[in-house]
Amino acid sequence: MGGGACFSATTCSLPEWIPLESANAMKLFLETKPGLHNPKQETADWHAIYIPYCTGDGHVGNNTAHYVDQTVHHMGGINAQAALSYAFEHFPDVEATLTAGQSAGAVATYMWSVYVMDHYPNADHAMLADSYVPLFGKVFSLSLSLTRMSSPTHPPTHTGKTGVTDGLKNWKMSDFFPRDIISANYTKWMSYFPGWAASFATVAFNHFPKSRYGIYASNADSVESSFYVVEGCGIEGCSWKKAMRVVMPWLRNNSTNVYTYIGTGMSHTQTVDNAEYSMKSDGVLLSDWINDLITGSPNLQKEVDCDPHCGWF
Repeated sequence: MGGGACFSATTCSLPEWIPLESANAMKLFLETKPGLHNPKQETADWHAIYIPYCTGDGHVGNNTAHYVDQTVHHMGGINAQAALSYAFEHFPDVEATLTAGQSAGAVATYMWSVYVMDHYPNADHAMLADSYVPLFGKVFSLSLSLTRMSSPTHPPTHTGKTGVTDGLKNWKMSDFFPRDIISANYTKWMSYFPGWAASFATVAFNHFPKSRYGIYASNADSVESSFYVVEGCGIEGCSWKKAMRVVMPWLRNNSTNVYTYIGTGMSHTQTVDNAEYSMKSDGVLLSDWINDLITGSPNLQKEVDCDPHCGWF
């Protein structure tokens, strides 16, 4: 589940996240929003475990933070871990998996798909990040990095003071770094460096070369754009739209199993309801692209981009 994020006294006081959620209300909501369980989707009859969200930490927190005017229980990582433990116990052997999320839930897919794919080594795996590119500003810096980018094709960097991020400090998200799955010197990733989010993504992607990773973004996503500014900006200044178009090809060029889709307009998330059936970019319907991603179809397009017909925004 998505629902925004907060990582400081200011952001936690703003309507940037959903601080409360009713399980009963969520159940009713899901019954009216078929999303990936629409009969047209390959996943229509799959078992699904839905992870609700009200912790403001992208499902990767393990800390109770005391801000100026409130206390926030950033326990999304603990909740996600519990959900996976349930899944692993009740589904000891599976044929295929899809780790999917929207917005803040898409942030979580980059972390928790590692654990899902590692647990089921013989299954066919796919990940779908709906409306969150691994791109974060230098203040917020949701650091999921596993290595500094050393490729000569890495995204251009920005200048400015960097330091330990609010996400690392207030969420203690490093508690969930996949140390037992991917070997690396994790002490390097406790502070910001340009490109760390895309860097993590490529190392995770390359660790599971047979898996497929799909990333969706609208051309001028209003929510991702606004968060990029709140987070402190970074690559390409404060233009998320430009920075996104730097990161997407970098991911494809540095991993053989990454597939990206840039849709028209500025909408945020497509798979909560039926929006994937109306979103068409470069002649490709998003719902068809998602099905190809899940099945590993030879028709799956590596890159779908609305440019130069992305609309006014």
